Amino acid sequence: MPQLVKFFMDGYYKTSLGMILGVYPVFVFVISLVAQFILKKKTIILISCFFIWFTATLFMFEPNFLKWCFIYTFISFFGTLVADLEIANMKKITKGKF
Repeated sequence: MPQLVKFFMDGYYKTSLGMILGVYPVFVFVISLVAQFILKKKTIILISCFFIWFTATLFMFEPNFLKWCFIYTFISFFGTLVADLEIANMKKITKGKF
């Protein structure tokens, strides 16, 4: 059985490592994508993402979780870039410039 299938079949995503590698990145990406559609300000989204994860590191996780704050902020940056590309494509389509 492939490792990825075994990963999900065993319920490993419910553990802390599974949450760090599976659930949190998807959550950050989707939230930053939606926030970029609503706010259209990358800096606000990225700063708030970093401070939310930094606060979570201080109060909920161990101090070595700090590296994940930077990784999740980077994932959030990709989410805002995808939303920017989609917004630019929607503007082209509405103007009739394919």
